[in-house]
Amino acid sequence: MNPGSQRLRTNTGQQQVHQALQESGAVEFATPEEAIRTDLARTMVPPTVRERLAESLAAESAKPVSWWRRLFS
Repeated sequence: MNPGSQRLRTNTGQQQVHQALQESGAVEFATPEEAIRTDLARTMVPPTVRERLAESLAAESAKPVSWWRRLFS
């Protein structure tokens, strides 16, 4: 078998898979952060959840400063 023809078949197969993904609306992400950003842009958070989250974060106390940081600052 000719190595050049094997590469051609592989490239053609990759192109077909890529085209099928584009047609189906599937998206491939390089990093998890990119997937989260895309999901955030597409998903609307209900106002009640947003309010409860804001209240929860406001009630969260600040992390106490360790004794050695207080001593040397």
